[in-house]
Amino acid sequence: MVGGNFLTQNEDKELLIDYHCVCIRFTSPKKRKEIIESFKKESRAIKKELKKIDLSVYRAIGPFNKKLMIMARIRPKKEEVNQKHFFQAFPFVQRLVKVTEPFGIKKFDGTSCSMFSFNSKKYKLVGELLLPASITLKPELIDRIGKPKLSGLIISFDESPIGLDTVKIERLNENVSITASTEYKFDTVENFIMNTYNHSKMVTDLFVEEK
Repeated sequence: MVGGNFLTQNEDKELLIDYHCVCIRFTSPKKRKEIIESFKKESRAIKKELKKIDLSVYRAIGPFNKKLMIMARIRPKKEEVNQKHFFQAFPFVQRLVKVTEPFGIKKFDGTSCSMFSFNSKKYKLVGELLLPASITLKPELIDRIGKPKLSGLIISFDESPIGLDTVKIERLNENVSITASTEYKFDTVENFIMNTYNHSKMVTDLFVEEK
């Protein structure tokens, strides 16, 4: 899996999980209708089971340029949920992406986007980055709109060896949130949901450290 030089976790920072979203894209011009029907059938099959785990799981399939795309987003229904609870949705989402297996598809590309939040009283951003930060505007503009402060930023990456596309960092009340977006190329969907989650979490861990 390209973009999938997966990092290994050497510590488990305390975090809140806001969401984990994945998209996989693939070409199957002759079997498109059958794949869509298989996905919809599996989506209906897991509907009742998803109600038991108290997590919101959005799922969809549709065209993306000349390819098909499967999208799934897992989000807690409550403000806080531990990682063990969050993982309860993973087998169901994995079942959705595995509908591609009987069709012999061997080339996929995909994206994952995950948002985690850390308590700013215990953790800080690495380096010299401090949020919120003051920014300079023309005095006449400040008089019109008020005093500005930088509460977040987006960092983009070129030729990342770990497939990192962007990292969005925001200061939200007592928490610092980090959203990592990563691109992948792979030849199997086996363990795709867990692998992309672990990779996003490891990337996120690189940007925060304990005070």
